[in-house]
Amino acid sequence: MYILVLLVATWFCIEVTIFSLSKLGRLQLIDKRSIMSIAKNTERETGQSVPAYIPHPYFGYVYPPNVRIEQFNYVSNIPVIMESNSDGFIDAEFPLDKRKGVCVFGLFGGSAAMGWGVERREDRISYKLERLLNSHLKNDTCREYRVLNLGVGSHILYQSTQIYLYYRAILDGVIYFGGFNECAHGAMLTNNDPLQFPILNLYASLKEPSLLVPEIIERRNRLAREAGFLVKHAYVMRLPSVRLLLSYRARKIERLRSKLQDIGHSTVLPGIKGKYKERLRSLFPSLTAVNFLQSYAYDNPDVPRVIERILPLVYTDPVLNAYAVSKTGHAKFMNVIQPMIYILGRDLPYRESNFASYHFQATCVRKLTEEAKKLEVCGLKTFNLNQIAVVSYKRDFFIDQVHLTREGTQTVANVLFDLIRKEWQVNK
Repeated sequence: MYILVLLVATWFCIEVTIFSLSKLGRLQLIDKRSIMSIAKNTERETGQSVPAYIPHPYFGYVYPPNVRIEQFNYVSNIPVIMESNSDGFIDAEFPLDKRKGVCVFGLFGGSAAMGWGVERREDRISYKLERLLNSHLKNDTCREYRVLNLGVGSHILYQSTQIYLYYRAILDGVIYFGGFNECAHGAMLTNNDPLQFPILNLYASLKEPSLLVPEIIERRNRLAREAGFLVKHAYVMRLPSVRLLLSYRARKIERLRSKLQDIGHSTVLPGIKGKYKERLRSLFPSLTAVNFLQSYAYDNPDVPRVIERILPLVYTDPVLNAYAVSKTGHAKFMNVIQPMIYILGRDLPYRESNFASYHFQATCVRKLTEEAKKLEVCGLKTFNLNQIAVVSYKRDFFIDQVHLTREGTQTVANVLFDLIRKEWQVNK
């Protein structure tokens, strides 16, 4: 009897201690919402073998069509399941042709434009902008609006221009939403794979055989089963010790995924092929992909030089080409520099030492602004969301350095809506 009382008392003290430390911020306990989200991931979903991307003859790569795709959200420590359409984009089906009274706009860019990190279509920029347009800007010409989500993770605006050329016949308006991936293109040059449309080295891990893959899948399956049990037995979910254990296992999966991604970070420039890459290689012979994104924090002068060399090729020229095509097709065109978290100051909340330093982003936006002046000479105005909406941004608007939370996507959608109303004059 005394032993039982002692065990119960010990258990109670452990629970109280864990709960108290969590309130003091010393321990991180997974919340109820995250547990329920993890429980939704069936074994089929968590153990899927569907690749994140597949080759495309015109765009370089897209998402596999008509599947549920998993990408990881490092804030909630859970996978985000996204659904692709038959064209390989994270959206509902695209219209096949133009319909009278329906104005179709396209949102182009990388993962930030696509809406990485938010699971529901209704929480992405494209859908929120579409809803604003349908609520406030209907007129005789545009009795209905449809905003297509044409962003793809790690795409640069060169690829966006290829996508625009493909879908231009159905588009009445075009929004280019980019900047970060274009600046980071120097990091892509560290990839030894001579792809026409290279992607960031972190995705090279998808092509590397590794024992970590089955281990991650097995751990995710177990985590989903445990979370499912807690959802069915809600009283157990209230125990701090249980939530601490689940939180630890979720973080363990995150560390394994980071380790898997690091496989792709080990390549260096000497193996790069092609005249274009060879000319740039001499500027930063010792940088890896991750070092490139971090290096300017240590005042490495090579990074701004590389960005300056690369932007005309992967940013300015593609945007200018797309703008020229839009004029011939009488489509509205808008070029937007995406918001980056550096505008909130140096105290960055998420892995600031691992991905895109404050100095890198500040340099990136400065160089993009310089390129925007070249576009303005050609009649194209660029809107820098780091200046326009900076007063509206809050720290919890960003998932990480460039991706937006649901609150952040709403803010950006509001800004884009105001720009469309003012610049395109669709309300007249």
